Amino acid sequence: MRLKDKQSQRGAALLLVLMLSASMAAVMLFMSGKARNDARMASLVRKNTLVSMEIQSTQADVVFRLMTSPLGVLGPGNRYGEIVGGTDLVKSFDGKPYAYKELEVSIQDMSGLVSLVPFNEKGFKQLLYNQGLEREAIDEVMDRLDDWQDRDGLRRLAGAENGDYDYPYLPKNGLIQSMQELAYVLDDEQLFTRLQGKLRLYSTATIVRQFTPDSLYSSLGFDPEQRNSETAEGASIYPSGRYIIDISASGDTALKQRLVLYRGQGTFKPYFTTNEGMVR
Repeated sequence: MRLKDKQSQRGAALLLVLMLSASMAAVMLFMSGKARNDARMASLVRKNTLVSMEIQSTQADVVFRLMTSPLGVLGPGNRYGEIVGGTDLVKSFDGKPYAYKELEVSIQDMSGLVSLVPFNEKGFKQLLYNQGLEREAIDEVMDRLDDWQDRDGLRRLAGAENGDYDYPYLPKNGLIQSMQELAYVLDDEQLFTRLQGKLRLYSTATIVRQFTPDSLYSSLGFDPEQRNSETAEGASIYPSGRYIIDISASGDTALKQRLVLYRGQGTFKPYFTTNEGMVR
């Protein structure tokens, strides 16, 4: 009996040792995997930080060039009458991307987009039409927009006043001042998403076609040949001084920084930026 007891004890001890060994092996595997994940995460954070710093440096460089060279005043053509300045890396202000060091930069002059304030009614209606809206639907949007901005509570034929929105404090009954207000007016999230990149607040009442992006040019019914004739040599087209700037990095670390740059007046505040931040 004693021999059997000793054998049983040895077997139990061996089993316990095996269980402990397996547990330790599992812990070691877990710690090793966690260390590899932490190392990968640290590497990604480092790359992300370096790319972010590079984007910030490029942003400062681009803003400096726009504010201290003829580019920001004369435009990519660098032309004033018969006076032609030096060439610049920026070929256009219509949102076309160009290589800048190891990044990609695009500059969109707001005067090439459809303005809400002052209101470019013709361009706005054309955008709605090209999004598939029929005349009655366009009239409804216009009535809702008018009701949103007028100061009375009288509802137009297809408009919307207090009680027609989900919130009791709507409509604003004042000049539209944000894109979110337009989203309430349209009451169609998908339509708003499609229009958002083609519209700007506080731009120009008429569109400068030389700064209109290709994606919007045909939507507004413009003739490409007319763009070519208007940008012929000798034409002087000056930028508005209001730019949407995108700075992108691709590859393993894909980041995109967007900001809006406004050229100021005088020397006290020659420029300022808004809406600065990373976008998807």
